[in-house]
Amino acid sequence: MAKSAFVTDVIEIVNIDDENSATLRKLGPMEILKMQHEASIRQDGFRYDNTFLMNCLVIKNCLVSWDGPAFAGAEITVENITRLETNFLEPILKKAMDLLTTSEDEKKVLSLPTSTQSSMG
Repeated sequence: MAKSAFVTDVIEIVNIDDENSATLRKLGPMEILKMQHEASIRQDGFRYDNTFLMNCLVIKNCLVSWDGPAFAGAEITVENITRLETNFLEPILKKAMDLLTTSEDEKKVLSLPTSTQSSMG
């Protein structure tokens, strides 16, 4: 069987409880870079990472669907993600973070920042 060229073909289902689940997909390296850019705050020649917004964007972009009566047809938006109860948010965020980067090649492409502040050139 041939390997897919797209990392986004990786799909995982998180069972939150007996009735509710979330389906997530792995993000590609360029999608992650775009989210990092969107979640950055630029001020006075410095760039700061907005971790809260980054986590919301990760969940929003990883989620293919959330299913079950607890979600009641709600759209997947940052606003709705911020309104999730902890027992729903934690398993979804954990799986989304697990799906972010796994291979050394992806880590090289991303060159993920190690600090929360960097100088803008």
